[in-house]
Amino acid sequence: MRTVHTAELVSVCAVVWTRAIVLVLVLVAATSFLLSLVAELANSALRSFTANALQRSSNLYYLTQDCDI
Repeated sequence: MRTVHTAELVSVCAVVWTRAIVLVLVLVAATSFLLSLVAELANSALRSFTANALQRSSNLYYLTQDCDI
């Protein structure tokens, strides 16, 4: 059985820790991207809904004005 030297152990640990850190950074970046995408889609949907609601209320206002005449 061969003995493991300290330099080999440090090298293996460095590789494992480097891969773990890179994986965490990639996951954080992906999560950040997905959250910003969801926020942008929600903002767009809210803007569209608000514009449609304002248009409908404006149309209703003018319809009620026409009925009063």
